[in-house]
Amino acid sequence: MGGKTIRERLSEKEILVGSFLVLPSPQLVEMLALSGFDLVLLDEEHGGFGRRDMEECLRAADYSGIASMIRAPQISLGAFQQYLDMGAGGIQAAMVHDADAARQASSYSHYPPLGSRGMSCNTRASAYSFYGIDQVKENAEKSTFLSLQIESAQGLGQVDRILEIPGVDMIFVGAADLSVSLGIDIGSDELWRTAEQLAGKIRAAGKAAGIYVWDLKRAQALAGMGYNLLTVTTMDGIREGLMAQRDRLPSGRSR
Repeated sequence: MGGKTIRERLSEKEILVGSFLVLPSPQLVEMLALSGFDLVLLDEEHGGFGRRDMEECLRAADYSGIASMIRAPQISLGAFQQYLDMGAGGIQAAMVHDADAARQASSYSHYPPLGSRGMSCNTRASAYSFYGIDQVKENAEKSTFLSLQIESAQGLGQVDRILEIPGVDMIFVGAADLSVSLGIDIGSDELWRTAEQLAGKIRAAGKAAGIYVWDLKRAQALAGMGYNLLTVTTMDGIREGLMAQRDRLPSGRSR
């Protein structure tokens, strides 16, 4: 797709809004684009995507003008290879607990010399052999985006070392899992303070900062902390829309 990449937009300190999608539906991808979202995160951690489903959702994203990333449930060379070969704009690795995992995710996301990603010119990302090796590498170096999720007490304790790993574009705070790992309520002041401290460290390291917005009333304040990717879930949006529609319709008995 044309226009600026996710990396370019976030490096210019633009605030982007994204939505996690757990259903393998190209139609919902198109609806997110039509609703004005900047990014769809196809959720392999909690969703049920087959390879064909994923590619169709990526194709829908490209044609409707919304950026795409895939949330990977585990750090795997084979999985990362497939996601990027299918044409995903980037990868968001879930549950990154330490610098070794971060280093591995970075390696699998990039071609040598930075990483160990395998080269093929026969994939969707390489225009089915219409691009040569040099063009494939140039496109990947310009656009492939890697985000790592910090969402555990262990990851929180290792964040300084994780921030030192090259090839990582964004640190994403998984507020729901982090609150569970820390044994605190997601609406607590302690989580709020933790989010603020993390934003400062992430931005000081020169990386983009993303977060799951657990309370929409706090979205503006999170942006003020320095988070420039704010995400919600598509299912929350569908639920709230359906409930609002239902509440406006009559109930009880007719005359």
